[in-house]
Amino acid sequence: MPSLMTQVQKNRSGAFMIECTLIGALAVIAVISGFALFAGQPQTTQTPVPTAMELDLRK
Repeated sequence: MPSLMTQVQKNRSGAFMIECTLIGALAVIAVISGFALFAGQPQTTQTPVPTAMELDLRK
């Protein structure tokens, strides 16, 4: 971590800090997207409701 701070202090233009911020933002977006994609999808099972025609065929 000290080397990162040294690079930031040496680079006066701020471009390095902007690059790090953008990379961090992309990482956060990727993590949030991954959680939204894979976490907590409900598993619903639907039982089919027989129609009137199907009920007549069963008799």
